[in-house]
Amino acid sequence: MKDNDLNSTLAAYRDLQGVQGKQWRMLADLRPTGLHCDSRRVSSLADVWNVINAFDGGSGWIQCSSGQSLVIAGIPENLKGQPVLAAELFDQQRSLHVTCEGDHWSLSVYTEESGNSHLAENVTFLSTSENHRLRYRRYWQAKPGEGFRLQAARFTGLIQEKAQ
Repeated sequence: MKDNDLNSTLAAYRDLQGVQGKQWRMLADLRPTGLHCDSRRVSSLADVWNVINAFDGGSGWIQCSSGQSLVIAGIPENLKGQPVLAAELFDQQRSLHVTCEGDHWSLSVYTEESGNSHLAENVTFLSTSENHRLRYRRYWQAKPGEGFRLQAARFTGLIQEKAQ
């Protein structure tokens, strides 16, 4: 996307954010950025855990056949080596998304980079824990003749909720 097209789109969006009325107040703050995704497929559980272990110390969640667990500050020992169905982890710079697809796993590592190929916004969602919310960064990319389309979403950590 050309810089002037991106800037005019952002200006129009920010004009909407300033319109009086609650329907526009909830618009997310969009920022130009770049995004790199390195994806691969592996067929070995050991390979899956080698990649997951590179994110040890980060936060996220892992769903194994025995259940789903939040990862607060490192991977719990009781999960290590178990069959992984899905996972999302964040180590302050990179996001890992793992999906089991039958006889193999898809592993995607997302890294934000400088540039303006995307518009990004932060969103949060409820989690299975009443004390945490899941934070994601969504990336929108302009498609000629279609406008902006959601290109990717990457997990960017857990938000601790205040105890009631």
